Amino acid sequence: MSNDIILKSAYSLKRLEVFRKHLYKSTVLNAQKDFCIYTTGSYGRLEACEYSDIDLFFLADTDQTKFSKISEILIDADIIKACRQMKLPEFSGDGEYLVVHNIKDIYSELGSREDDYRNFFTARMLLLLESRAVHNQDFYDQMLSTTLEKYYKDFHAHTKDFKPVFLVNDVIRFWRTMCLNYEHNRNRKFNETGLTPEEIQNKKNELHIKNLKLKFSRKLTCYSFLLSLLCSKKVMKQADILEIIKLTPLQRLEKLSQNDKMKNDINELISLYFWFLETTQVEKTKLLQWISVESNRDRAFESSRQFAKIIFKIMIETENQDNLMYFLV
Repeated sequence: MSNDIILKSAYSLKRLEVFRKHLYKSTVLNAQKDFCIYTTGSYGRLEACEYSDIDLFFLADTDQTKFSKISEILIDADIIKACRQMKLPEFSGDGEYLVVHNIKDIYSELGSREDDYRNFFTARMLLLLESRAVHNQDFYDQMLSTTLEKYYKDFHAHTKDFKPVFLVNDVIRFWRTMCLNYEHNRNRKFNETGLTPEEIQNKKNELHIKNLKLKFSRKLTCYSFLLSLLCSKKVMKQADILEIIKLTPLQRLEKLSQNDKMKNDINELISLYFWFLETTQVEKTKLLQWISVESNRDRAFESSRQFAKIIFKIMIETENQDNLMYFLV
């Protein structure tokens, strides 16, 4: 593993360990057995910096663990206290996303209208694509396996030629949904009235940053996983998928770089991704000022286009074209 990836990972792991130690002090949290907390985003990908916030999801088997409203409030309070002690940024939306999801909803509503509406889809996809346990590792591991089983219900009948098409479709759907959500948010922002020219410009700059993150970190989360499946020459069992799940997006790229034919392309992807991290992992006002300069935006989005071209190039040049054609159809 490259030194840059090791350093990023080490910082994130150190901060997560401090966060876990704060959570260990919560008596109400530790009283919950069939319950886990996992982080996503830059901490889940192990590429956090001093300016990174921490994104958390709560997952429980509510048939076994009954949450009172007071228990939820006390758990939220302990988590907010831990974040403030570590000087982490405040939770977005005034903490509205600190919601306990029932694991059965995560997979029983898979593909339904409720899946998107109640945020089960996002919780499930991020669990599989870029998560890391911060409380109750054993239950978290159990939930990973339970969730993955839902995509493998037909495996026993196709052990020699099974392809995880259901899972691939859900990952692609997740990527497309994030793209559509960005467009929706952009249109909504500019329909707001009563804004000053300065406020409008600030909103534009914030959207440029979100767009850049979509085209780098969000894209890599999805496509590092898809490339790992696509480039495999064997029938992927659940244990093989779990191995990919437990790697960060950058670690997946590192593993793919062991293939000499794609090594140069993968190294270029990693180089572009670290340019993105170094550029965006700064204090927010500084980043907003940087993205407001047209030449900086031009360079940023040209880099994102090159990033996408390389991913596409790897996909179409893979030796395992049967996988690609099958997944596309």
